[in-house]
Amino acid sequence: MFRNFLMCTAVVIVSCLLGDSLAESGITLDRIIQRHIAALGGGARIAAIQSIITHAEYREGDFSVPGAFIAKMRPYYRTICDVRGKLGEVCEGYDGSAWEWYADPGVTLRVVGAAAAATRHGTEFIDSLVDYAARGTIIAFAGKDVFDRKDTYKLHVTLADGFEKDVFVDQHSLLIIGDRPLGSGTCLRRRDPIGEPNWRLSPGQRCKLRSRPARK
Repeated sequence: MFRNFLMCTAVVIVSCLLGDSLAESGITLDRIIQRHIAALGGGARIAAIQSIITHAEYREGDFSVPGAFIAKMRPYYRTICDVRGKLGEVCEGYDGSAWEWYADPGVTLRVVGAAAAATRHGTEFIDSLVDYAARGTIIAFAGKDVFDRKDTYKLHVTLADGFEKDVFVDQHSLLIIGDRPLGSGTCLRRRDPIGEPNWRLSPGQRCKLRSRPARK
């Protein structure tokens, strides 16, 4: 019991010290998120975007599709392929549940398990911080860190299904420059304001390379 008391006391002391540190520097989770949204162009501009089309090289392990068509639409629709044209070897998406198209024998199947989870985790319309509460996402400030040789704020993100990752926000631009899913490799990401995100891929990871809002 005495050991548990000491542990609880230590946790309280660390929490208080962190709280004092944040208060002194003026850093709070809400302020980081607010400044991040402002850096993206503001809430009004973000809300005006209804769909995003990405033309990029799609990579999954050693497999790649040059010039892949990736589309997102509010609230959570996503496809990797242009469903308006002839479907190629790779076509998958999410419309409330994950699906995959198989050219041979020419059928679409609903997928479950890890494949469905991977697709679902890629349906965030802008990023992990925008409208996070409405999606049931929980975010906690995890201190300061250095990511890709840049000073960042480290935010611990837990999605509604329990998936966890750390998101790194550049302290100067307030833009997300990377994330690290728990228990996996790192996908470094370089992002500009809305309309021109740029991404750098680590082996075995799938990331967008360039993006622009779709025309209305």
